Amino acid sequence: MTSIAQLKATLPKPSTLPNSFYVHLKKPTLSTTRILLVHGFGQNHSAWLPTGKQLHTVLHHEVLIPDLYGHGQSPIYLPKVHDLDVLTLVQQLRKLIVHVGWDQSKVCIAGISMG
Repeated sequence: MTSIAQLKATLPKPSTLPNSFYVHLKKPTLSTTRILLVHGFGQNHSAWLPTGKQLHTVLHHEVLIPDLYGHGQSPIYLPKVHDLDVLTLVQQLRKLIVHVGWDQSKVCIAGISMG
């Protein structure tokens, strides 16, 4: 069985990863809820865009909807084919969360399939 420490040691460093394409529906004045919506394999941010717009305009949440590597408008990140795995995707999302300043906040994450 793989330990958490072993998994962490295999994670790519976020600083070495390319930037992602994302849609950021910024925080309305009264919102404190931040929601990250992650699409499934073979999809892109448009899978969540109608839902994200409703969460933002009707419920006043701040919403972040990325394209995962190799999907939509994000770059194909494949230095080695096996590098596009769940650990790389976790670090991609971590880098994005830090980039938009959510790293000190609670974030609600919803996903479809691979997401």
